[in-house]
Amino acid sequence: MTGLGGTVVLVTLFCADAYPEFLYVGIQGGTPLSASTSSALVGSRAGAGLSTLDIRRYTVGPTFEIALPFKLRFEADALYKRLDRTDHSFLAPTYGTITREAANAWEFPLLLKYPFVRGRYSPFVAAGGTFRRIRSFDGSTETFAYGFQPPYSVVRYRINDPLTQGGLAFGAGVRIITMGPLKVTPAIRYTRWRSMEFLPTKNQVEFFVGLGL
Repeated sequence: MTGLGGTVVLVTLFCADAYPEFLYVGIQGGTPLSASTSSALVGSRAGAGLSTLDIRRYTVGPTFEIALPFKLRFEADALYKRLDRTDHSFLAPTYGTITREAANAWEFPLLLKYPFVRGRYSPFVAAGGTFRRIRSFDGSTETFAYGFQPPYSVVRYRINDPLTQGGLAFGAGVRIITMGPLKVTPAIRYTRWRSMEFLPTKNQVEFFVGLGL
């Protein structure tokens, strides 16, 4: 057999040594093991106060995986996170502002995976790249006077300033084949981001559990 048909057969034979399935589709959720919040004192002529960044302690999104030759597998994820930042700025005890910004962040890891054994329990390692996309921010500024009374001014706005960040990702886990077609995949993933913009740390560590077919 030659041409395209021979290529398909060859790839199928190579892929059969990794997992029984050529295609895997599922959903996974996770929680951070590294810091998910950060705070710092900031100040300028406009005032001084505490700035706090908080990333919700959950991650969720679809995962897609296909078999490649030489036991390798390719995984692509779309992981959703919610974050907000709150900045306090006070010129004096009787006057100040609180600025809040919130956004939806999406992370897109692209990983090569290598399973060590084929069976009910299949441990694996993974490595690749990832990028993070924030399209816009919803913000508000509250202005206070005479202490912590209700604000006399609240301005709401949207910042359409997309942010894209890149990084490297590494992981390890095990795929568990259950009694039925459902597969469970617990894993730990480390991401090293190139910048800390709207991130509490460059060294992100998360625990995931995936469910798929």
